[in-house]
Amino acid sequence: MTEDELFKSRAATACRRSCERRGMTPCVDSEDWKPCQGCEREAVFIELNSGVPREEHERRVAELLEANNRYQEEAREARRRDQINTSSMSTALAAAASKMLVVGEELTKRKNRISELEMEVLEHQQLFDLRWKAHMRAIERWRNGNPGNELVQPDLANLDVWLLDQLDQAQDKIDGLSADLDSALEVLIRRINGEADLASAAEWVRLNYPNLAGKIGNTVAEIVVPSSGDVFADLGVERPADLPPAWRPTHRHYKGGYYRVLMTGRFEENLSEAIVYDNEAGEVWIRRTENFNTPGRFTPLGPDFIWPIDAPQPDDPGPHHYSPSVMHMGDCSICGDTADNPNHIKAVPIGFSPPLPLADDGDHSDA
Repeated sequence: MTEDELFKSRAATACRRSCERRGMTPCVDSEDWKPCQGCEREAVFIELNSGVPREEHERRVAELLEANNRYQEEAREARRRDQINTSSMSTALAAAASKMLVVGEELTKRKNRISELEMEVLEHQQLFDLRWKAHMRAIERWRNGNPGNELVQPDLANLDVWLLDQLDQAQDKIDGLSADLDSALEVLIRRINGEADLASAAEWVRLNYPNLAGKIGNTVAEIVVPSSGDVFADLGVERPADLPPAWRPTHRHYKGGYYRVLMTGRFEENLSEAIVYDNEAGEVWIRRTENFNTPGRFTPLGPDFIWPIDAPQPDDPGPHHYSPSVMHMGDCSICGDTADNPNHIKAVPIGFSPPLPLADDGDHSDA
């Protein structure tokens, strides 16, 4: 074997060992063998130590392998320590991050609580302002209702009692109006459904004023809801003791006529309040409450008023006209002037509603 062949044989052996140590397929087994970098180093080593005996060469190789093994073990130990250190550091970082998250949540809770307390303080300030304004309004109302009687600190209890009494009175009025409205709606629904409450206004007269039925006849207008309260107290007039058998006036017209309030109620067309009143001659009128209470139109008669026997009777009320809110249900041939007068509004009929002696724009009647 030539020296070149011997070198190639040794190089091939070294290549095989080198590749097997590294877990690789020996490159010497390929058809066109080209030594890899490790094989070349091995071949160089063999070339440089070609004069070394085989035993010495193998010993050196064994030492190199042992040194390589130690290096690999140290490298693995170093990697393990790095992993341990990295894991410890990650654990520490995770713990720190968790603590920071808890602290952040606690700070958020405290911030929210501070916001809630600020809102409560603002609400208390607003309530205090409202209470103060209400207190001042209450004192002002007390001064208006009790002139000359100023409040002092110990009298504030009196103010509370007085305010509660005013509240009860207002609530009673509201309850009364609600009851009237409910009754009106109930009657209106019954009328829409064709359920008449009274056959005619004359029946209402016979039921409520039997002693006057023959005198008044069919001249009274039926309206929806008679007031459940005391109409005379509402108008500031004391109820005459002899009403209804003996005719006694409750109001004086500005033209000189005397009239008596019979009842209050509401018009069916819009539930607006109305007042029914008559004179001694038995003529009956119906007016809207706001029209009846026009300043200067009627003067309430006090309880000391004495009805004179020879008092002048009301003037002739003039031609009869239809109420602006009630339309006659009977013979419409007498509606001619109403139909031609745009100031008289025909409204939803209310059962039987005969013509009423109401004043038109020319104010033909005293009432």
